[in-house]
Amino acid sequence: MGDTIRWCSSNEVWERQVNGSAGAIYTVTYGLKKKGKERYGYQCDCQGFRYRGSCRHINEVKAQRCGYGWSALAGNPVTMGD
Repeated sequence: MGDTIRWCSSNEVWERQVNGSAGAIYTVTYGLKKKGKERYGYQCDCQGFRYRGSCRHINEVKAQRCGYGWSALAGNPVTMGD
C-alpha cells in the first residue's frame, strides 16, 4: 500500500485578483515564470512589477498561497504508489 502525503496544488498554479489604489484590478499569479533565474515565482500585471520585478500586490496576497510541498502536515492528501 502507498504512503499518504499532502501536496498543495498552489505550488504549481495559483492566481488572485487584487484591488489597486486607483480602483484598477490586478492579477497576481504564481507559477512558471516567463523569465528570470527561478523557474517558479510570483508575477503581477501592474506597472510596478514590470519595472521593479516586485510590487505591493504580491505582498498583499502571498500569505493566501499554501506553499507546502511534500509534507505530512499540510495541503491535500495524495496517496503515492508502492
